[in-house]
Amino acid sequence: MVSADAFGAARDPVAVLSTVRAGYGAVAPLEFDETGSGSGLLILGYDLAVTVLNDPGNLFTADSGVWEQMVAPGGRCPMLPATAFAPSAARGESAVAHRHGYRVAIAGVDEHAVRAETARAARALIGRVCADGHADLLGQYAIPLVTHVMDGVLGFTPEVGRDVAAAAAEVRAATDLAAASAGIERALAAIGAVVAARRTHPARDVISALLADTQAALSDVDVAAIVARMHLMGTVPTWKVIASGLLRLIADTGEDADDIDVIGGSVTVASALEEVLATDPPVAAVTRWTAQHQLFEGEAVGRGIPVVVSIQAADTDPAVTGSSAHGEHLPRSIGGRWHLAWGLGSRGCPASSLARIIAETALEQILDTIHDVELATETSELLWRGKGFDRELVALPVTFPPVTPV
Repeated sequence: MVSADAFGAARDPVAVLSTVRAGYGAVAPLEFDETGSGSGLLILGYDLAVTVLNDPGNLFTADSGVWEQMVAPGGRCPMLPATAFAPSAARGESAVAHRHGYRVAIAGVDEHAVRAETARAARALIGRVCADGHADLLGQYAIPLVTHVMDGVLGFTPEVGRDVAAAAAEVRAATDLAAASAGIERALAAIGAVVAARRTHPARDVISALLADTQAALSDVDVAAIVARMHLMGTVPTWKVIASGLLRLIADTGEDADDIDVIGGSVTVASALEEVLATDPPVAAVTRWTAQHQLFEGEAVGRGIPVVVSIQAADTDPAVTGSSAHGEHLPRSIGGRWHLAWGLGSRGCPASSLARIIAETALEQILDTIHDVELATETSELLWRGKGFDRELVALPVTFPPVTPV
């Protein structure tokens, strides 16, 4: 049985996944905590991942309700906090209406304005540190940049944005459902006040667009719940991919550095970003639950069993990437891209274009302004934190020749 705790805290999760793949193949048994209160299946194979993610809900669902009822009370399962956000996006008859509203609202976002605001905010943040000759490009750049841009897109004031960000941090740090729920309630309260104001005084933001969607006919409670999830899924993965992109571009990683030599001009930021998404996806795993009793890969599986799709394992599956763990020479593609970092099927990320714009612009601005950037520590000494399948940098300290602010 594979433990979920082995991944988030691992310095090299790809190596851990490769070991699991060697022992089990495309699917492995998985346990979420030492009490046995949560167990399921781990998908490592690319083709099997595509099958699960593409299923419209007949065999695999995004509704975790049945499973949550089976988890032992008080179980400290790392998946529980994440599933606490699920009601607004995955459950009940309103799920279709919620997804419709989500997609309509995202489609109405002015991407040119987002790119311009990202560039403006990026230059301002760079201007605060460029004369110092050193910075934490995660805490002083990626996180505040993404948070600022997403606050504007959603319709948050700076004060509400800070409140929601603090509540979301509580949810991400929670190890049980009660703690996660408390953080979610605080986020919903802050967002709910904005929703109520936008109901009578609309603006050009996602909250107003959701309220104006007559087909979805969302209540204020619905809108607040959707926006809470949009904030979590729009901010954290985006700043993680920016940090991963920066790390990949500036770290001395031997052969990998030659593969992604943006500074040397061999590839574009866009293509470098694709490589980062493929090898170090910001959302390392996506969970579905079995919608019915079924035979899965020749084994009988009950209803409500978690099926965790490791995006990182699927995207580095040698069966589709060849002998490399970095995705070169992949023989197939889906919609012009082969990696699964943005998800797949009806629940694929509808805001992937927006996230890409923010990430690309962030990388372009830092590379255009600050040159000869080096890590302030060895790559092996960078600090990571993780829980379950998720992991992220604690900080990205760098040094560079001081530059006069423009």
